[in-house]
Amino acid sequence: MPRELGLAKPWNFLCKCKGKKTFHEIKEEEKYRVDLEETKNFERATGALSQTPALKIRGLKKVYPDGKLAVDNVSMTMYEGQIFALLGHNGAGKTTVIGMLTGLLHPTSGSGSVMGFDIFEDQELLRENLGVCPQHNVLFEYLTVREHLELYATFKGVPRNQIKKRVDTMIFELELDLIQNQLASTLSGGQKRKTSTGIALIGDSKVIMLDEPTSGMDTTTRCKFWQMLKNYKQGRIIILTTHYMDEADNLGDRVCIMAEGEV
Repeated sequence: MPRELGLAKPWNFLCKCKGKKTFHEIKEEEKYRVDLEETKNFERATGALSQTPALKIRGLKKVYPDGKLAVDNVSMTMYEGQIFALLGHNGAGKTTVIGMLTGLLHPTSGSGSVMGFDIFEDQELLRENLGVCPQHNVLFEYLTVREHLELYATFKGVPRNQIKKRVDTMIFELELDLIQNQLASTLSGGQKRKTSTGIALIGDSKVIMLDEPTSGMDTTTRCKFWQMLKNYKQGRIIILTTHYMDEADNLGDRVCIMAEGEV
């Protein structure tokens, strides 16, 4: 049944049984396919970049039941090996875009694809290769930092004999070693954002969506965090929303500015 959150399936979805290609099979097919469709507000991608696997959205629109137009005909392309910075003030529509791409919100209209498969029709396939840091921390109050990372590594299919090594690496890179055994309820705002980002990155996801990941961090911590993200972008599509201009300038290989739901 349709509801406020999530993507509703058609009434006859049980009858629509078809074999689906894997994420990696589709990625190889899409690798050298050139996308000629560009929105007028963007610099056109040329050369090798235009042949790189990408996440594309076209004509994305979201109107809430109360009539509020949150996202208005947004089109953009995000490429593998880059950090795509989505810059805008609070209420600009950034989080709504992330919500639609992750399947939390149903788009009013528009289409989207990532490496050749439909974002809205093949949401289950996307989620196998998706890491998300939501705008608000979604942490279990009585689990520690390490337990969160171990739990989500398991969810993402990391082999059991590799989980400890992956978690140790993530804790070291996020500089969480001194608080790794603290309960989530005792963490500061910045520490919670780091933990949420670690959850998104663990498991070698190929599409990473980070919604204002540095909110609550001090300046020094933010700068170290930026460098870590740059080290993670190879072989991945990273979409990062922010309202800090310096953050977009420092991290964004391409920058999209949103205001009042438009690019």
